[in-house]
Amino acid sequence: IAEFLLKGSAPVNAINNIGATSLHFAAEMGHYRIVRMLIDSKAEVNATNINGWTALHMAAYSGKEKVFQLLVEAKANPEAKTQTGTTAQTLLSRVENKSLR
Repeated sequence: IAEFLLKGSAPVNAINNIGATSLHFAAEMGHYRIVRMLIDSKAEVNATNINGWTALHMAAYSGKEKVFQLLVEAKANPEAKTQTGTTAQTLLSRVENKSLR
């Protein structure tokens, strides 16, 4: 379905009522293939929602390390800060530390 929409006229950077894009949701859920398709379709990898979260923050918070790496390779900024000053790199470190316990 995603491929069909992207080949059609669906705007890749459309936002919902909290400013999140399809890339935010795909990254949060760890849908690597969808994230790749969105990036290839020129999705804005550093777009922020109303809380300043990027898709990279979403991937980090959800512990989706493969998606995190894919986004970094696509030039997502790991040092971008949310409204509370948290970076995606910090979120990923917190998730990694929790999984080691």
